[in-house]
Amino acid sequence: MTSVAEGKQNMAKTKQQANLWQTLGFVAFIGGAALLARLFIVRSHVNTTTSPILGAVIAVTFIMLTGFALFAVGRLLNSYCQGYGKAESIAWKSTGVLMLLTGMAAMVLQNMSPMGDFFRTMPSYDSLIIGVAGTSILSAGIGALLVDRLMQFSQSLPRA
Repeated sequence: MTSVAEGKQNMAKTKQQANLWQTLGFVAFIGGAALLARLFIVRSHVNTTTSPILGAVIAVTFIMLTGFALFAVGRLLNSYCQGYGKAESIAWKSTGVLMLLTGMAAMVLQNMSPMGDFFRTMPSYDSLIIGVAGTSILSAGIGALLVDRLMQFSQSLPRA
C-alpha cells in the first residue's frame, strides 16, 4: 500500500518539476528573444556593428538555447507523467525539421558573405552573427527531433 502512495507522491513531484522547467524555459526563451530583438533594433539605429553587440548576441543566443532545453526537459517529464498525443509529436517533428532547414539556410547565407572566402579573410560582424544564429537554430532543431524521439521512448517506461 505504501509503494502505491509513494508512487503517486513521486508522480506529483515529477509533474511539479515538469511545470517548473517548462515555465523557466519559456521565460528564458522569450526573454532571450526580446533581448535579441532589442539588440537588432540598437544595431539598426547605430548603423554599425561592434564587437560588444556581437558578444551580446552570442550571450543571448545561449540564453535562448538554454530556455529551449529547459522547456524540452519539462515537456519530457510531463509526457512521462501524462503521456503525449499525435499532435504534439507532429509539432515537435515539424518544428525540428523547420529549424534544421532554417539553420542550414543561415549557414549557407553566412558563407556567401560579400567578404569573399570565409576561410581566407576575416568575416564581417554581420556574417558572424548570421553564423551564430544559424548554428544555434540548427542545434535547436536537432534538439526538437530528439525530444520527440525521447517522448516516444518515455511511453514504454514503467509507471509507478
